[in-house]
Amino acid sequence: MTRAAKIIMITPFVIFAILLVTAIFIGKMIGVWVWVPICIIYWSSMAIVCFGIAGVGGIKNMFGASKGSMLWPILSILVALILLPVQFIPNIRVFSQLWVLPITIIVAMINSFVEEIYWRGMYGNFVNRIPKWGIIAYSSVLFSLMHIALAVYSIASRYPPLYISLIVLGVLWSISYNQTRSLRWPVITHIMVDTFTLCVPVFMNIYIPPGMG
Repeated sequence: MTRAAKIIMITPFVIFAILLVTAIFIGKMIGVWVWVPICIIYWSSMAIVCFGIAGVGGIKNMFGASKGSMLWPILSILVALILLPVQFIPNIRVFSQLWVLPITIIVAMINSFVEEIYWRGMYGNFVNRIPKWGIIAYSSVLFSLMHIALAVYSIASRYPPLYISLIVLGVLWSISYNQTRSLRWPVITHIMVDTFTLCVPVFMNIYIPPGMG
């Protein structure tokens, strides 16, 4: 295994430890707003790894034209669209404060680009000598568990099915990237999922699933 692969596989544990400490200690001072430093640290850490290993050129190549079958990207879009009538529209009232929706979209866009480059692009391009299914399983499970840090203050982030759905989405996006060799569709559908699942209202406890309040 190359040095780059080792760094990519080890850094999630370091990032998670930093995020958890941030959530526990910084959260005591700023409460639900702790999602802001958590996201900044999370995105910055992954960006450093991605640019340090892949460089601008390598990252740009991850967004080339899609190749091969479009089955998995189409499936990803369908999964994301299901969330529109199931989650987004029934809870549209959470955007009654005008700042919430634009911030949600901005966060969804930044998060989707950074997470897809790291969890799908970097693992798909630089982790070798491991079967593809092993890489997909490893990255998808860690991608899911990384969200535990948010659960310190975000009530909805303590919802167990959330982590199962994140693993499923991680697998779906990983296969989509492996099949098409492009992050275009994983990023687009990831933005849709983050927006339709009300990411910022969830972080702020503006949205709490029924029965968890």
